[in-house]
Amino acid sequence: MFERIHSYFHDDEFRFTIYEDQLHVLNLKQILVLEDYYISFRSLNKTISVRGKDLVLTKLLENEMLIRGDILQIEVNHD
Repeated sequence: MFERIHSYFHDDEFRFTIYEDQLHVLNLKQILVLEDYYISFRSLNKTISVRGKDLVLTKLLENEMLIRGDILQIEVNHD
């Protein structure tokens, strides 16, 4: 039971969730490009590119961000 609780609070797996007008990213390592039409960032072994219109970072924590806007394309490249 304690192991499950520990893994819940110390979750370091990279993932993102797509919603209607936003993208929630968890456990990113670095933001590479931040424009209103293009955002690029890195996880441990991937580079993710987001293209769209009126993209805005509405939440940014140490390893978490929320992108809002008209998301048109998401591309994941394995390094």
